[in-house]
Amino acid sequence: MNDPALRKTLIANVITLKVAAFCGLLLCPIYSNAGDADIEFTPLDIFRWSQKSFVDHTDYTLIDETLINKNSAVTTTDSNTHQASKNVRQVLSAKTHGKASALYHETIIDLTQTPYLQWRWRVDKKMTVTDAHQKSQDDYPARIYVVVKEGIFPWQVRSLNYVWASHDPKEVFWPNPYTHRAIMIPLRNSSDNLQQWYGEKVNIAEDYQRVFGRSITEAHGIAIMSDADNTGGTAHAYYDSLIFSAR
Repeated sequence: MNDPALRKTLIANVITLKVAAFCGLLLCPIYSNAGDADIEFTPLDIFRWSQKSFVDHTDYTLIDETLINKNSAVTTTDSNTHQASKNVRQVLSAKTHGKASALYHETIIDLTQTPYLQWRWRVDKKMTVTDAHQKSQDDYPARIYVVVKEGIFPWQVRSLNYVWASHDPKEVFWPNPYTHRAIMIPLRNSSDNLQQWYGEKVNIAEDYQRVFGRSITEAHGIAIMSDADNTGGTAHAYYDSLIFSAR
């Protein structure tokens, strides 16, 4: 496959095919969510996820949140030796200039127990996009994938893509220009402020029913990506913890 943009839209397939293999070997954990316990993926957890490159690598780093608005040098954190101070709040920085790679994690989330996903994110720089329906403009400064596997074959994989759009979309959701199995849901757009944190909370099961017309009880993978390979632009975003919760 020579088209890197097309490969980018197939990240859901990469995640769920691995999930199927792991579960077949009984290596894939199923979260029971006993006592309505939240499932939290911290910025450090996300930094340690597997990385899938589509065009070179997005620059993912861990930084102290207090340094974001300062002119302090920020260096890549080594996840193997990182020891976070109790007084330091780490967030994940994602910088890209014409590049695209995703951080992804295969797991099974019981949506009957924790149907909500919540997080904070912030965009400091976004690319120029006028029509996200075009393949040449399928870039987002920040996006979060939730992947659902309805069967064992690649065409039975679907994903919700919660995105920070660089334009002002008229629709509440639309199919990805490369595949109808990935639906783009804009939570933020060009009217939202740059350099400002926003909190989000979505109901995965309800959104899946709304956009695909199907009822689900599980999600099988999650990923983040900041990408600018199609437009050749520049973007910079920050991500905080991703939390699956009961309410």
